[in-house]
Amino acid sequence: MSEELKCCICDDTIKADPITGWAEGNNAEPVKDGRCCDDCNWSVVFPKRIIGLYQAEEMNYPNDKKNQFKK
Repeated sequence: MSEELKCCICDDTIKADPITGWAEGNNAEPVKDGRCCDDCNWSVVFPKRIIGLYQAEEMNYPNDKKNQFKK
């Protein structure tokens, strides 16, 4: 039997996916280095990635062009 993985965010045991059997968890970056459980992936990591995408997008638009598509 393989060693149980712990979530690097909440320290709970990472459980295998009931459909695929994947037991390696999720990539926890950009929150932490390591693997995280599904709960932390959806409630902590995924929102952080979305926020990062919006911040990166805003940096790519000049200030005078940011609101050109808003009504």
